[in-house]
Amino acid sequence: MRKYERKKVVVPGWITGLGETLSPCIVDDMSTGGAKFILSNSQPPDKFRLYFSPHASTFRNCIVRWSKSESIGVQFAGTASGVDDKFA
Repeated sequence: MRKYERKKVVVPGWITGLGETLSPCIVDDMSTGGAKFILSNSQPPDKFRLYFSPHASTFRNCIVRWSKSESIGVQFAGTASGVDDKFA
């Protein structure tokens, strides 16, 4: 049984950690505690930032919890507005 209820969202996202530019992804489902992404490129690092716009100033810190061929599951760490000590 999951701690948080997941909701199907299917929205675009951008993540850091795959080079110097933001890499696109699709956020497939999301909950208060994490999300599932569909990736078009390679797998991201174990920790990265998720943005909901390539021009956004706020982000979610993400920690990869599982990975399958073109999808990953992440846990959100900290708040939605900046760096948190748990992530650094």
